[in-house]
Amino acid sequence: MMDSEILTSSVAIHAGIFCKTWTIHGRGVELPQHVHQWPHITLVQRGSVLVTRGGTELGSFHEGDHINIRANEPHTFYTLTDFTRLSCVHSTHFASVDDLRED
Repeated sequence: MMDSEILTSSVAIHAGIFCKTWTIHGRGVELPQHVHQWPHITLVQRGSVLVTRGGTELGSFHEGDHINIRANEPHTFYTLTDFTRLSCVHSTHFASVDDLRED
């Protein structure tokens, strides 16, 4: 993934909720497999993505859908549309804000 393919990346923290939003310019961009030590939910705010979780393809998710990711579960997102926006929502009860920012 090239940095120029990501239009924005933002972080918001409120009432123990940490949210990181990604807007990816092109279709066919893979957000590489990664894993967190805490559970979280990914919301598809715009566009569509193909998701693998724990080595299993979950299928495609579209605007308005959410994906539950368990702690220590590898997951990958692959954009199916241009200008896809994903928001990953985490609780600061499971991880420190510094850990979440670095992720």
